Amino acid sequence: SITQNIIKAEDYYTENNPAFVEAMRDRIKNYFDQLHEFNIEDEDLSRNRSNDSFFRSNTKSFLFLSIGFPFYLYGLANNYLPFEIPAFVSRKTKDFRGAIGMVLGMFTFLIFDTVQILLVHHFFHFPLLTLAYAISLPLSGFFTYYYWHTFDKIRAKWFLIMLFYKRSTGIANLIAERESIIAEFEKIRTDFLTKFPGI
Repeated sequence: SITQNIIKAEDYYTENNPAFVEAMRDRIKNYFDQLHEFNIEDEDLSRNRSNDSFFRSNTKSFLFLSIGFPFYLYGLANNYLPFEIPAFVSRKTKDFRGAIGMVLGMFTFLIFDTVQILLVHHFFHFPLLTLAYAISLPLSGFFTYYYWHTFDKIRAKWFLIMLFYKRSTGIANLIAERESIIAEFEKIRTDFLTKFPGI
């Protein structure tokens, strides 16, 4: 398996070139220490190295956020409590957080959606409106969840861009070091497979 091959490669280089292994460990530790200093994650550097041009990718982001914002507010207003209650309870629970959140979420959404649909029907007495509202509840909930995670990614991207301009030398060096480490690991992998082609 891939994991076993990695272990074999690590054992091989630890035995035959321990100084190199120690140097790589120090480089990787230093790299993650610098990430911590900048308050960013490795994936922030990775996902911002896309092939899309800066203008095109950010124009699409702004369009999505601008057009989708009213729908996000609608979904947030209608789904916040049934989503937040199980999330809050699961955060307070030590064991089986995922299972508890999922089961409790089924009940909270069922209860809140039922009450909201009945209230719309009670105040408006318009069956088509009630049906449209009932259909919109789960759809808006999914959209709100997607919108928030998209916004979170875009925010991380802009944070990195702002950070790059403020501390451009440090970030540029960090990106270069990341690419150098990846290239070094690729070189090691190729060298190991050349020495042991049957693995």
